Amino acid sequence: QFFCVDLGGGSLAGLRDVPHVGYVAGRRDLDGIRRSVAELTTLLAEREARFRRHGVESMTDFRRLRAEYLALEPDERASHPLHGDRFGDVFLVIDGWATFRGEFEELAEKVTALTSGGLSYGIHVVVSVSRWAELRSTMKDFMGTRVELRLGDPMDSEIDRKVAALVPACRP
Repeated sequence: QFFCVDLGGGSLAGLRDVPHVGYVAGRRDLDGIRRSVAELTTLLAEREARFRRHGVESMTDFRRLRAEYLALEPDERASHPLHGDRFGDVFLVIDGWATFRGEFEELAEKVTALTSGGLSYGIHVVVSVSRWAELRSTMKDFMGTRVELRLGDPMDSEIDRKVAALVPACRP
């Protein structure tokens, strides 16, 4: 399931009707942005409690249990440990992190908390930045996978400055 916050050029709006997209909130959809972050913050708290209560030790266990749950007949699901959890892995995608952090400071703290604790519970955070410096070290440290496209200044590269300088200007 994907929840998207589009503070970039509006290119995520085209994903609204894709089956696994829960919500796409644009720049002016303040309630949608708040709801998306709240949904995942609530999911994190629920999963922490559910994992403790049912002895789920990892996302590998969760995914196995989820497959079992989905294989059950609907009338058999009520007693299953995952009954009530509507999602598998969930992704929060924020296009325009610097804008998000500037306009929604209180939500940015919640997203940082999702980044630090969510992955163990199947909640993934994907953000786009123009420069690595836009990410605070507390958040950057929890980002396990980083993809670096063409940068405005190759010196900003945290992967390989020499290779970044070789990326043609006409390519992303």
